[in-house]
Amino acid sequence: DHRDLHSFPTRRSSDLGGVVLGDLGVGNGDTTLGGETGASREAVEALVALGYSMSEAAKAVRQVEMADGMTAETVLKASLKYLI
Repeated sequence: DHRDLHSFPTRRSSDLGGVVLGDLGVGNGDTTLGGETGASREAVEALVALGYSMSEAAKAVRQVEMADGMTAETVLKASLKYLI
């Protein structure tokens, strides 16, 4: 049965509504994130949904050298190298 594959609990970024990213310097207009607060916030939420702690995710995203036009996917991919 294909439903067996989906019987384990998962977290989605939409489940993180109660998480305060601003306390970690993410998504609050902090210029250390290059002004791309939306992409950075989404990248942190995605990393947390993947199972990383909020502090690990925020630290990794802050280490990414931000450039104009970076998407959440680009930030996410770049931040993964800081988690390994």
